[in-house]
This record gives sequence, structure tokens and C-alpha cells, in this order.
Amino acid sequence: MPRVLTIKFSALTAAAFIGFALLFRGVIFNFWLQMTLTVLILCVLVWAVYPSEFKQIFAWPPHSILPDIIIGLASAAVLYGIFWAGKIISEAWFGFAQPNIAAVYDFKGQTPVWLIGLLMGGIIGPGEEILWRGWMQNHLEKHLGLLGMGISVLAYAGVHAASLNVMLILAAGVCGAFWGALYHFRRSLLTNIISHIAWDLTVFLWLPFNT
Repeated sequence: MPRVLTIKFSALTAAAFIGFALLFRGVIFNFWLQMTLTVLILCVLVWAVYPSEFKQIFAWPPHSILPDIIIGLASAAVLYGIFWAGKIISEAWFGFAQPNIAAVYDFKGQTPVWLIGLLMGGIIGPGEEILWRGWMQNHLEKHLGLLGMGISVLAYAGVHAASLNVMLILAAGVCGAFWGALYHFRRSLLTNIISHIAWDLTVFLWLPFNT
């Protein structure tokens, strides 16, 4: 197996786990502002440690912007449908599902809806795609192929483990696999960013699952 788990890669991955652990277990101030800061810091660290790979993140094969937008929005709708079905099934089978789902929406707290939407659409969604698909998945797939995508999915779900919320961890795993596959086959970070933003805004603000 290629030596992909270098010290700097392991350190960045550890930083991601620590950052999200502090977010879920020890919110210092507003959850959404802290999440925004966490994602920004991690992206800056990737840029500082892997400057050449960071540039390549945005050098995806040329696509027309319109197909990127259409596929991004359509994939977000498909993912929402998957979660809608998953909510019905999980609530029927698992007693912890409903309170776990409700707990996710507690993160909203007293934060104004417009601010959550602005942070999600402007920084969190794009930043997570840059970090998890653009950098980590891209880096691992170069060395390990499809196994690399699988590892990045596990890492994306793993950083949510500190929440101790089973439904949130499962949701992160599903999203990681979905967006990981989308990036693997489409190879357009813009498509992923549009899908992520549209899904985030729909699930948290427009058509939440706690109503």
C-alpha cells in the first residue's frame, strides 16, 4: 500500500477531528460561528500544508456552469428524498431516532435564520466540500483509488462522532458517501458545492425534518 498516511496528512486529519470535537462537545460561543471558524481554519491549514494540491482542487475538468448547477440541484433533491425515506424508516424502527433528529435542530439555538443561511451557503458548505472531497478524497484516491474515497467517507462520518448523536453520525456517513460518489464520477467541485449548499439550506431552513 502506498505511504499516504504521512505525518502532515495525519496531523491535518487529527486537527479536523479535534476541531469538530470542540464544536460538538465544547461550544465556546455560537455554534454556527464556531463551525464557520473551524471549517475556515482547516481549509487554511490545507492550503498552507498542501499548497500545490490546494490549487488543483479548483482545477476540475471544464464543464459548462449550467450542467453543474442542474446536476448539483438535482442531486440535492435526490439526497433529500433519501433522507425523507430514511426518517420514516428509522423512526418506525428505532426509538432514539426522533429525539436524535430533534437534537440536531437544537444547534440552531437563537441564531437568526438569515445568519445560518448566510454562513451555510457562503462558507460552511463550500468549505466542507473543499476540505473533505476536494482535498482529502482527492488526495487519498490518488494513492488508494476507490478505497481512498471510502476512507474519506469514514473520516467525514467520524468527525461527527463527538456529537454522540447516532442519527447525525449516520446522516454524515450517508452524505459523505453520496457527495463522495458525486465527486468521484463528476469530478467537479462546483457541482458538489451547489449540491451541499442546496441540501443544507433545504434540510435546516426550508423543509426541516423536525416539523
